[in-house]
Amino acid sequence: MTEYEAAFAGARVAEPDVWTLLQGAKAAASLEIDSLLESWRDEARQIIENALKRLPSALRQPFLEEGLAKEMAAPLEILLGVLDVEKEPARVAALPERARNLVRDLGEAIRAEAEKRAAQATAAPPGPPREVRRVRIADVVIVRRVRTVPEWEEVARRLDERVQKVLEEFDVEFD
Repeated sequence: MTEYEAAFAGARVAEPDVWTLLQGAKAAASLEIDSLLESWRDEARQIIENALKRLPSALRQPFLEEGLAKEMAAPLEILLGVLDVEKEPARVAALPERARNLVRDLGEAIRAEAEKRAAQATAAPPGPPREVRRVRIADVVIVRRVRTVPEWEEVARRLDERVQKVLEEFDVEFD
């Protein structure tokens, strides 16, 4: 931009050496923006592909079948299909956040569908929502670093006991 502003101010844009300098600067800027756009596309693609890989295991819940995967993955598949089509820098910059939002929406849709189907299967009217209690790992164990499998097994056992106890009366959310 500095070269352009200087050439424009001096009314020298049409001079061959100035024009060549400006074209070179434009090409360099274009390369930089292209690599930046590609990195945003790649980030969004990675987010979507990771979510699609995890989807079958997320659907392994009572009352859900893997057949839902295609229907629930449709918004992610659509975004994946248009990643390389989008050219406007501001829109490309927003692709990773759009992908994260779609993944979050997918998680909410899975949870809602599981709750809906569980309610239908039990045929009992849904009760009031249970109160949520937070379980912090730091409240269960003092150790912050695990170095061996036996240490991890002990931490996992204590955490499992605590979560099962809280689940008797409350829903659990991890902190």
